[in-house]
Amino acid sequence: MEMLSEGVPYKEDSIDILVRVTVFSGIRAARVEAFALCDEPVQFLTGLNYHPKTQTKEGANYICTWGIHPEDVAAFQMTIGAAIIYNPKDFESVNKEDKEYQLISKPAKYLETWISSSCEKEQELNTFEKFIGYLESFEK
Repeated sequence: MEMLSEGVPYKEDSIDILVRVTVFSGIRAARVEAFALCDEPVQFLTGLNYHPKTQTKEGANYICTWGIHPEDVAAFQMTIGAAIIYNPKDFESVNKEDKEYQLISKPAKYLETWISSSCEKEQELNTFEKFIGYLESFEK
């Protein structure tokens, strides 16, 4: 899937950003690519949301959450895990805010991250610990 956002406000200008999400057969994670369609490198902002009762973990190259999501609107509440997997060398800061992690990239025209998820109903990855184990062993 690709999404083109035109005229995105950036600093004192506006830029176009193309985001591509690629899923693969037999792989739990999806690749997320962002392309800055402009002359100069930009700083991308990405991250991961979480709720107050959600467990979170920051690994060497990932951030993950585990909990009921969304806790206030789910028709059937279920514990799920979500993760963003990234190359730390691509980012100048990783900040845990009140409701989200914010990852701010170094100036670039291209950025690649990966996303993954799990839930309590799965056989393989039905706990926070098992999900973390998967993320610790993730290879692109």
